[in-house]
Amino acid sequence: MSKTELLLAIGADGARGGWLAALAYGTNGQATRVELRLLTAFADLGGAHEANAPVAVDIPMGLLDSVGLRTCDRQARALLGKRASTVFAPPSRPLLRADTYAAARELVERERAASPQAKSLSAQAFGIAPKMREADDYLQAHPQAQKWLWECHPELSFRAMAKGRVLPDKKSVCGQAERLTLLCDRFPEVLY
Repeated sequence: MSKTELLLAIGADGARGGWLAALAYGTNGQATRVELRLLTAFADLGGAHEANAPVAVDIPMGLLDSVGLRTCDRQARALLGKRASTVFAPPSRPLLRADTYAAARELVERERAASPQAKSLSAQAFGIAPKMREADDYLQAHPQAQKWLWECHPELSFRAMAKGRVLPDKKSVCGQAERLTLLCDRFPEVLY
C-alpha cells in the first residue's frame, strides 16, 4: 500500500473457511484497488477495520426474538419491488442455537402455537445460521462495533450503483453483465 493510499471501506460475506473480505483502498475518497482476503473468523473483521474504515457485511444483524421481517427487511423489500424475495426473514436469535433444520423448525412450530403470526423459517435462512450466530456473538460481545459495522444487501448495493434501478435476476446473463459493468465502472481492475 502506498503512503497516500488509505483503506476506504471493507465489504465481506460468509464463505467456506471463514469470511471473504474485499478491502477497497484509494485516494481522495476514490477506490484505486481492491484486495481480497479470506478471514477465518468474523472477529478478524475487527482487525481489518484498521484506519476506521466502515465494514459492510452481507449477513443479517440486529436479530429479533422470533422469526419475522425486521423493519429494515420490509424497507429493503419495498425498494427492490419485483426482486423483494431476495430479502428473506432471518432466523430469530434463539433459533441460531439449533443444531439441525428439523430442530429449528420444531422451535418455530412451538412459537407459532403461542403466536400464530410468527413466520416460518426457510432452509436458506437456516443454512447461514452458523455465520449469523458468529456475527451475532461478536456484536453481543462488542456493542461498540455498531459504530463501524453495517449490514448490507447485495441487491440494494447494486440498486444504488444503478441509480435506483433494480437489476434483473443475478442468475440471468443480462443480470450478470449489468452487475459486472457496474463493478468495472467503480473498480476497473475487477476483471484482472
